[in-house]
Amino acid sequence: MYRMDTSCTNNQAEAFAILKALEYIQTNQANEEDKEVTVHTDSRTTLDSLNNENKHTYLTEEIRQKVQEVEIIEWIIRFRWIKAHAGRSGN
Repeated sequence: MYRMDTSCTNNQAEAFAILKALEYIQTNQANEEDKEVTVHTDSRTTLDSLNNENKHTYLTEEIRQKVQEVEIIEWIIRFRWIKAHAGRSGN
């Protein structure tokens, strides 16, 4: 659905995908009754960056901000690492 610049790294693409998933929740799922979601990613680098308060890349900060925004509308957001290329649907 999105095309990244050729200079984009794999880690940037993974972080961008997480950001877009959170934006989807915020704009399209606001009226859902079950307001808990787990974002699955095979990017340990992105998860480590999100958990490290000393990391302040643009995309990391955008994800943190988006998490705060969806939590304000009472969503519970969880992140979970999954193994890459292991036949997981959507990965």
